[in-house]
Amino acid sequence: MELREMITRIGDHEIHLRSIAGINTTIIFPGMGMMFDIGTILPKSTKIKRVFISHGHMDHIGAIGLHISHRALAGMGRATYIVPGSIVGKVETLIHSFQGVDESELRCQILSIDERMDMGNSYYATTFKTNHRVDSQGYIIWKNKAVLKPELKEKLQQQLITQKNIQEYRKAGMDITVLEHGAEIAYSGDTTLD
Repeated sequence: MELREMITRIGDHEIHLRSIAGINTTIIFPGMGMMFDIGTILPKSTKIKRVFISHGHMDHIGAIGLHISHRALAGMGRATYIVPGSIVGKVETLIHSFQGVDESELRCQILSIDERMDMGNSYYATTFKTNHRVDSQGYIIWKNKAVLKPELKEKLQQQLITQKNIQEYRKAGMDITVLEHGAEIAYSGDTTLD
């Protein structure tokens, strides 16, 4: 069984991953400073400070203590681990147990998302329920993007106005954009269709 990391690119995103059913799953988006699940440590893992965990099975959460420890050894700040609400307390207990065995402070933040979580850089995360043997959830990473108002875009296409007109409108303080929300990344973890 091959256990090496795969590196690929989808759209604007470089992805580092390893996922073998029942063994481990870790999917890293280094450019966004986030990863999905922490079943193993990959070379880019330590720098990641936001980890979205789909559920509590060891192949998806088993390397959490090592990740916290690696970040501490590297002098990095605490990471945030987002988990299903039903396991927040259990994960905190797990980290507390690691601290007792390791005899060190393992600084991190464990939380769940109620509605949405702002990630900065125009991104935010939401969750959705997934179907698995244990409580589980998937994540959608959304991007807010300012786009030209439809009526101005139409006028541009019809050549009724120019880019220069758009720049003049902007300088004059006219509101020329609307905010669009689009799903950028979706991750379901282990799930089945009903």
